[in-house]
Amino acid sequence: MTLARLPVSGTFSYNTVVFNPTVRTIVRGVPRLDEAGRVVKWIEYTVELSGYVAASDSGAATTDALLTSYRQKLLAVGGSLALQTKGFGDLTLNGIGGTTRRDALWGPLPELLLWKPLGDKLGAYVEWRCKVHVACERSGSLNIQAPLAVNYEWQHEVDQDGYSVQRITGHLEIPMSKLTVDNPTVEDTADRYRERIKPEVPPGFQRVRQSFRLSKNKNRLDFTFEDREVTHPLPDSMTGADVEHEVETDSSRAFFQWTSTISGSLTVARGAPKALAWEKFLIIVADRLGIGARLPAAANIPARQRRDRAQRRNVGLFLKRVSFRDQVFGRGASFSVTYWIMGVPIKDILAVSGLWEPVAGAQYATWKTSLLNSAWHERGFIKLKHSHDDDVLVDLCLDRPARIGPSGRGLSPPFNVSITAPPPGGGGTVPPESSWLIYRQRLRISEDHRRVPHKPLTLPPIERAPGAGTTGSDEFFIGIERDSQGAVEASTPRSTPAGNAGSTADVIQTVSSPSFRLVLSGEGVRAGHRVPCPALRTVGGIVPVLAFRDYVEGQMGAAGGIPIFGAAWLLEYLLPMAPSGNLPVAGNPALGTRSSNGD
Repeated sequence: MTLARLPVSGTFSYNTVVFNPTVRTIVRGVPRLDEAGRVVKWIEYTVELSGYVAASDSGAATTDALLTSYRQKLLAVGGSLALQTKGFGDLTLNGIGGTTRRDALWGPLPELLLWKPLGDKLGAYVEWRCKVHVACERSGSLNIQAPLAVNYEWQHEVDQDGYSVQRITGHLEIPMSKLTVDNPTVEDTADRYRERIKPEVPPGFQRVRQSFRLSKNKNRLDFTFEDREVTHPLPDSMTGADVEHEVETDSSRAFFQWTSTISGSLTVARGAPKALAWEKFLIIVADRLGIGARLPAAANIPARQRRDRAQRRNVGLFLKRVSFRDQVFGRGASFSVTYWIMGVPIKDILAVSGLWEPVAGAQYATWKTSLLNSAWHERGFIKLKHSHDDDVLVDLCLDRPARIGPSGRGLSPPFNVSITAPPPGGGGTVPPESSWLIYRQRLRISEDHRRVPHKPLTLPPIERAPGAGTTGSDEFFIGIERDSQGAVEASTPRSTPAGNAGSTADVIQTVSSPSFRLVLSGEGVRAGHRVPCPALRTVGGIVPVLAFRDYVEGQMGAAGGIPIFGAAWLLEYLLPMAPSGNLPVAGNPALGTRSSNGD
């Protein structure tokens, strides 16, 4: 298909349409710089053609069929273009003559087809224009496996406390073109080069944000990396830690006994089990308790801190309370440990408690290594990526289905949890050893040594009654008292008040051998199982004899179809002789303990 039958001078064709060399050709080239204005990404050439065609060129009576063919081919995007031996050099793109040079931006891109009929459809005046993008003019070929441009901005912020934040924001561009005019396949994607533009995390920083945005034509990837300076490295595999340590006392404890509480939340990196947060929390607690001095990392801390940790092991510590909290549908877990520090004066409490000291079990190098393939990885833990196979050129003329990616091929679901529904009516069984809800038991001994006081009587002086002996009467009155007028009254004998002169001390007498009585009392609540009444077998090598038993049991309710039983008991035992040693500590099945003497 030619424009005119004149001697051939050079070649100009596009998408199988071969133009006659006599047509007028204009080429304009403009270098397009990257956004930094430092490097030429490509030369944008505008190629213009104008000339005449005749109906006889196609063997037809009119130019209708010729124009139909021109419209379909000259206005298609991404066709093969050749401009050779026309005084401009060789401008060949997209597969003509075996060339490897390709348009760098989905071109050539036709922009104009002007058609002016002449001679009643026997001929026409034609103008056509397109743009092409040619990179690497110096080498004459285009490396489609390398970026065209990488530009970025670096931002550094310093907060009021002197800590730094760095942000790197930029983009990467790659050359992209169609394989052929009618091929909907996308050959590449800028997301494939993400690993090439990942900056290193500065020492002492944490990567807190990574953002990537792929352009619609898939040749540009915009990125943002944000790193924040940390006060101290976190435990391995942790991405967040909000932990506080509080030590307090008051005057009622003479500033000598202290309550220490370590509490807070830890966030686990993607891919690590959430239960790992408790293990890392224990590292923090152990370090503050002084156990951290035995960790391998303790060799890297100053000698003074090692001495303080050693000192902590020599003070009295008593665990008081432990609590756990799970963000069921979140990423974090919270913990709290409260313990008493006993016998430490206020001048030593800072060194003993470990306040303001770094955690010896958290090292930056190991923390960074634990996150490089998960939280700090440029594709995250699941390594999500956009593949060129996930995209297709949607063209109504090609009638190809659209695909929107990424497809997620090769990714596994993050969770695989199987939930079995309970049987109708609920319930189920509860293992006996874990069925106890409440269990309290007390053992008390009562000793009766059978001793009584003997009280001797102390009598006042005996006086003769008035007139006695004068009337021949021998009557005497014991305990003569006179009133204010001197009258004499008889009274019963009485003892002198204690402490008065002449009083006699009590005599303590042992009536018989001692008696020993044991009282076992308690209560229990149990799920799914009855509460048996306990019994004493031996106490200090002595077999007790049951003297009294009071036991009451009943069902208190139900939970999830499981009955809840409760019971209380009072048992009294007699011992034929005194037991040896201390009383045993009663066992508690709710705590998994047995009596101290195994009974």
